[in-house]
Amino acid sequence: MATITKRKTGWSVQVRRQGFAPRSKTFATKSQASVWARDQESQMDRGEQICRKKLSSALTLGNLIDRYLCEVTPRKLSHASEAQRLSKMRLAPMCDLSIAMLSPTQITCYMDKRLKTMKPATVKRELGLIHHIIETATREWDLPIVSNPVKRVRQPALNNRRERRLEVGELELLLGALSTNRNPYIRPIVLLAIETALRRQEVLGLTWQAIDLGKRTAHIPVTKTGKPRNIPLTDAALSIIHELKRDETLLFPITVAVQRTRLRHTGCNRKHIACRDRVPVLLRAVTCRCAEHESETTKNPRGCIKDQGSDQKLRAL
Repeated sequence: MATITKRKTGWSVQVRRQGFAPRSKTFATKSQASVWARDQESQMDRGEQICRKKLSSALTLGNLIDRYLCEVTPRKLSHASEAQRLSKMRLAPMCDLSIAMLSPTQITCYMDKRLKTMKPATVKRELGLIHHIIETATREWDLPIVSNPVKRVRQPALNNRRERRLEVGELELLLGALSTNRNPYIRPIVLLAIETALRRQEVLGLTWQAIDLGKRTAHIPVTKTGKPRNIPLTDAALSIIHELKRDETLLFPITVAVQRTRLRHTGCNRKHIACRDRVPVLLRAVTCRCAEHESETTKNPRGCIKDQGSDQKLRAL
């Protein structure tokens, strides 16, 4: 049904019909508004305009994930990890449901099933992704989604915080296992993570141009927070960097996938059977966020860095 109203700027016409998106426009005369309204209604009768109700029944959550992967994910810094996460989520049964049939019940079933094998923080990130995908479809793609079902789903409680630190003797055990790795970059990557408190992606993204040996700093242009920063380099960190071969743009010309694969094989040969069970635990403690904690806790209140296992000051920052 068309509604024509006199405004200060002209004649405003609005066409509304159940199942279709409302359309409106302003004209200089009432006759022009009437002609446009009849034309819009005729298009709806002939099926030339998309029925939003039918569209919502045909669209599935999987369709939205596919479009999100192509249009939104590539613009993010963490596009590689997010693409991998979404590809796995795409296999869930709820992705075959139409948007009209998707309800908090299906989201809750997915969450409860994932919580049996994954940690709450991982599941919460997945729910956040689904929420953002539906919001993007509604606001940016103008798709006929009445409400976001994720908003009505309880969020899992986070209880997987870790305070893992290297204990006495574990650093030596870790170094012994790392020395058996055939990839020459794995050992310096782990040691530099401990010395600098950098995240894995930040360590692998270090370039020779970003290292200032005179100021003893490393410039990190791309960070998780989006703000570049400079970090101080200890004597141990500088020693690690000096030992590297300068024949590439990057300090460590390997990918995240290669680094993960090589770490899984560290300490798993027969020469280190005694430490084979403990090495993977130590690697997770060092190469994840706990490496930052390990490094940051070596600083005293005055900002002086202490050597691992020693109270001797190496350098005042």
